[in-house]
Amino acid sequence: MKIDKPSPLIITVLLLTNFLAISAWAFPVLQGSTKPPGFLSIVVQSPIEGDKYNIGSTRIVRWKSSLPADTEVVIEILASPIYDFNPPEMVWKTTARVSDGQVKFVVGYWSHLNIFFVKVYAQSYPRISSTSSHFTIFSLPIPT
Repeated sequence: MKIDKPSPLIITVLLLTNFLAISAWAFPVLQGSTKPPGFLSIVVQSPIEGDKYNIGSTRIVRWKSSLPADTEVVIEILASPIYDFNPPEMVWKTTARVSDGQVKFVVGYWSHLNIFFVKVYAQSYPRISSTSSHFTIFSLPIPT
């Protein structure tokens, strides 16, 4: 008994059907994705590059975000490294809700470095973060 080879047309149709089924399953819109539509972002509005803060002064970090209002964001103040191959040193950290839009902090003597920047990110959205421009911290003169 001789078995005929399947025609190339049948093989092509089977491969295309398989490819389309996998593509449709992998496409999130067809699955009914629960992710909010649109471009999600966080933008730090302050501090402004070149700002000079004195130790002991109260400052505010503001941000705007298109993330859901109840999303928790992490705010970190990082000391800028002296050399490019050193990672930044985290000197202050707190959390807030996106809807808060700002957080206050008291400037402290955090590091031997005096150049800092603010990073705001959401842990539930790992690719969404924002980094401020650098700012400088100067110590207050010590009364003698």
